[in-house]
Amino acid sequence: MMLSAMISLILSFLALTSATPLSTRGPCKPDFGSPPGFEVSIINKGLGKEWGLQSVPPSIGTRIVAHPASLFNAEFVVRHLPNGKYSIKPIGFPNLRVAATAGNKLDTVATDPNDNAQFWKIHCNQCGTPAQGVFDRGCTIESVANSFLCVEADTSPIKSTVSLKPCSGGLNQKFNFGGA
Repeated sequence: MMLSAMISLILSFLALTSATPLSTRGPCKPDFGSPPGFEVSIINKGLGKEWGLQSVPPSIGTRIVAHPASLFNAEFVVRHLPNGKYSIKPIGFPNLRVAATAGNKLDTVATDPNDNAQFWKIHCNQCGTPAQGVFDRGCTIESVANSFLCVEADTSPIKSTVSLKPCSGGLNQKFNFGGA
């Protein structure tokens, strides 16, 4: 009787582990491929909003806003740097980066490798391989300059700001990354 219970337990464990998909589950750091990074949409699924640029083409000081989500228009390149940090840039503008600025708003700034406001820590609940569709889920984007602040999408119904707020783990601080 004890042997059959042990066999049943082992078979249950094997069934569970073989059912886990190849993507990494649990706290993980996403991989956006080798330089130059991967073109993504950054989506807050809970609010149905996606990061966007207040004006195109962007220039220094262009505000990052949240607008209704669409996976068909990637607007940013995310790059995982050798030091473990991440940079986020508007597509086609390698001399600009997304940074926390005055009032903890997110704006584009001139690239400066010594400015920690331009770097991010990203941790996800599920990490996959960069591809079309959503591949990283439940991600928190934390400021390197101030590790107690996380990116948060405003709950305004139409176009709203994306800013830094105290890290709470709330739905408006959880983002998915997807490729167009």
